[in-house]
Amino acid sequence: MDIAGEVGALGLSGRRILITGAASGIGAATARLFAASGAELALVDRDETVLDLASELPNATGIARSLDKPADGASVIETSAHRMQGLDG
Repeated sequence: MDIAGEVGALGLSGRRILITGAASGIGAATARLFAASGAELALVDRDETVLDLASELPNATGIARSLDKPADGASVIETSAHRMQGLDG
């Protein structure tokens, strides 16, 4: 199976997904894969390069913020859900 078939098989088209650690490594790779499958993404990382990645991907928004405290995580979830009118994952 080619990569286009594999990506489509993820069934993420139209899903609203929040990805943490999205500026590099596994988080960035996951963001690219999910974007290619049609997901709407909220990309979060303390590194501001997450904003660059978000601008490169369709239907992605970037949030440069540390998640060191539980309240930070709750705030990012709330902000993402508001921006995307809900979250699916």
